[in-house]
Amino acid sequence: MTPQPAHRNHKRPARMALARALLRLAFQAIRPKRLYEPIQLGGRKFHEKRETDARWTAIAEIVREYKVRNVLDIGCAEGWFLRRAAEDFGCFAIGVEAGNRRVLLGEIARLHDGVERIAVIQADLKPADIRNLPICDLVLCLSVVHHVMREGGVAAAEEFIRALATRTHKALLFEMGTSEEVELSWTKVLPEMPEGQEAFIRSLLHGSGLTNIRVVAITPGLKQDASRLLFAAEPPEVAT
Repeated sequence: MTPQPAHRNHKRPARMALARALLRLAFQAIRPKRLYEPIQLGGRKFHEKRETDARWTAIAEIVREYKVRNVLDIGCAEGWFLRRAAEDFGCFAIGVEAGNRRVLLGEIARLHDGVERIAVIQADLKPADIRNLPICDLVLCLSVVHHVMREGGVAAAEEFIRALATRTHKALLFEMGTSEEVELSWTKVLPEMPEGQEAFIRSLLHGSGLTNIRVVAITPGLKQDASRLLFAAEPPEVAT
């Protein structure tokens, strides 16, 4: 192999430094005042409006329990949990997010820091789309299904979760907004939960074909006076 001229080798670090500087400028240009999930860029962590530490602690325990090798995050926002799974456990992590700016912010940070084993797809998923995604050991569906329920009711939510179950090889982690978050105007269109959030979501997951349903964490909702339960569940059989 012909050795590269010395002057070309010297230019490469300078070009990479310039590329990273441009990524930082792009990030600052489009970053909103508050992110939905945290983003880390160049050693600095930009904080979030949703709590993530308690949820990540619970997710990490599931990763260990099920010996997870790959993760699919539906509605991954800026991709914080994907990054943690890749960096902390060496998982291959795939995310899907409908919001253009959230995808772009997360990708800028990932490219700037050279984070490996992550891919993010921009898409607004329907159940048929979910069934075309790869099967993964762990599927995350956090704070997504209440939007499906607002638009199509409980039946649409169950269809969405059934599609998630087909992509789940070992475990699904699930959380949603509920009518208990009374300070949020959109919760008024969600079903009432006379027996409480836990009973309602257990019934929803069970009706969608999932098994071994359990609460693994209690975390704040968008308003601090209400909590969201994080559930772990298993598919009825190993997905094929």
